[in-house]
Amino acid sequence: MKKFVAILLFFCIYFSLIPNFCFGEEEVVLPIIMYHTILNSRQGTYIVSERQLSADLEALRDEGYTSVFPSEIIEYVYGNGSLPKKPILITFDDGYYNNLYYGLPILQKQGFKANINIIGKITDDETENGENPNPNYSYLSWEEVKILKDSGNFEIGHHSYDMHKYEPRYGIGQLWNESDEDYKKSLETDTEKLLLKMQEKAHIMTNVFAYPFGKYNELSKTILTSMNFKMLLTCNERVNIIKKNDPPCLLNLGRFNRRGDYSTNEFIAKLKV
Repeated sequence: MKKFVAILLFFCIYFSLIPNFCFGEEEVVLPIIMYHTILNSRQGTYIVSERQLSADLEALRDEGYTSVFPSEIIEYVYGNGSLPKKPILITFDDGYYNNLYYGLPILQKQGFKANINIIGKITDDETENGENPNPNYSYLSWEEVKILKDSGNFEIGHHSYDMHKYEPRYGIGQLWNESDEDYKKSLETDTEKLLLKMQEKAHIMTNVFAYPFGKYNELSKTILTSMNFKMLLTCNERVNIIKKNDPPCLLNLGRFNRRGDYSTNEFIAKLKV
């Protein structure tokens, strides 16, 4: 029997089958990708082209990945529903108009799902400006957020109302001289403002929060979970292991930033355990 177990473990390691077999039956390996801007007109750290996005999705399919929504992951962890053999969560941060203009047709063509995390103040400003959107610099308006939601390819997440800034605080970070009570009030006020806007403007309810710039602490996590957020997305690059009936496993999820200077093969290799 000992010999059989030793042989089994060897094959799990050698053939990289740990995610599919050697973890418990209830545990699932979950890589998460973080995209930002999709543009063909220029290059940059947080920019990928249409060609790169298409190639990424094709490579993910070839590797056996199936995209899932945050809601499906939450349902699984809370003991309901199931997930595919190799799930992957695709996220877009900040709410750029080019995610709709370029990204949505690509996702629809490839049959992929994604999450997009919007910044409330910027969405409000874009809506009030009422200008013709330009994929090179515009953000989503509330009407365009609704288009993404209604497409069936996107779920909408929270990226703060007006805390996606470097100053006076870095993201939702606590100021050095700020009491816990004052910090709690500031974060709750900002967060609730976007929650109300999402319901009012686009009939959206979300329990997914993406930390601006990946900044967080234990108090911010406590505050957000008390507001019924069930999935908290960081910018820490790591593969996640999620488990049924283990809600805390969703409160510190790592994501891989899709830099524009990686080839598709280089980037997909980062997602593997």
